[in-house]
Amino acid sequence: MIKNNKYFYTKILSTFLLIFPLISCGYFQKPLKINSDKSPEKPKIVLNKIDFGNAISEQRKRIVKQTLENELSNYYQINNKIDKDAIFTISLYVNSGFQSVNYQIILNDSKKQFVEADKCIKCDSAELSDTLRQSIYNILKKSEQNIVLKKPLFRYNNLVEKALDAKDYSVAKIRKSSVTVRNIIDDLLNEKKSNENELIKETNFSLILTGGFYKSANILYTNRALTFFYIPFGIGIGNLSYLRESNEINYELESTQLLLSYKLYDIFSYVVEYGYPFMGKGKAVSTGKNLNTTSLSGYSLKGFIGYSYKDFELMVGINSFKKKYNDFYDSGRNNYLNEYEIKGYLISGGIAYNF
Repeated sequence: MIKNNKYFYTKILSTFLLIFPLISCGYFQKPLKINSDKSPEKPKIVLNKIDFGNAISEQRKRIVKQTLENELSNYYQINNKIDKDAIFTISLYVNSGFQSVNYQIILNDSKKQFVEADKCIKCDSAELSDTLRQSIYNILKKSEQNIVLKKPLFRYNNLVEKALDAKDYSVAKIRKSSVTVRNIIDDLLNEKKSNENELIKETNFSLILTGGFYKSANILYTNRALTFFYIPFGIGIGNLSYLRESNEINYELESTQLLLSYKLYDIFSYVVEYGYPFMGKGKAVSTGKNLNTTSLSGYSLKGFIGYSYKDFELMVGINSFKKKYNDFYDSGRNNYLNEYEIKGYLISGGIAYNF
């Protein structure tokens, strides 16, 4: 009996010793929790004051307040009361000027004060919000806090980018109605211009063909020119012809010119050109007389503006000229006419190929 009892107790004790560690582990040890999604807590900022001055509409007050809170909430926990744990306090002062909304943002920390001021001239609600958002970004950047700032996007950036892509700079300037938006557009224009200048630097050569004419009842002017450029300098050759019919004397005049040119780029391209006549001839025909000359002097001045499309440019400009033909002789070398002068202006057009 004792033996059996001893065996029974031994069996119970062995079973207890095997089960107890499992029970004790499950009861006393708490499972580990891994929280990988926990993000660091945002610093606190006190929205100290939003002070609206004269003649600010309720709608604009709401826009200003909502824009400020939305932008700050990206980086801070916002409190409207003094909080001893808050390092920064921010204040906003807004008033209305002549066709403008003026404001000043002041950011204080324990050591320094930062100020950002701007104004929105003749702007709608979206532009006011854009301007304020940019100013908030600027002042947070000035304060050099340990936060990752996101550059604000603007409603009008799309419009400006499309205008710049189309090279429609007049459209891009339509929205120059607030100081900040104006600065943004200017930056985009400068960036676009810089990119175009980089492309222009790769274009070393240009070939320009121009021409124009003028016709009236008894006069015909024609002008043709071909100029080769190693940017920005060019050299070319041009021809100007003149026909005049009258009851007394008919004139046929022609001159060939050496052209010296200069070309520069901005939003458009510009060409200025000086022409020196180095060769020419003139003919004057009257009843019974046929007079000729090869003596001439004068000049021509041309100006062109060009609009580029890929490798080509369309040019339009004006040609001012003055030519004097001297000493008309007949076949017997008799001088019947000392000089004949032509001068005027011609509207010219042309095409350029850049390579």
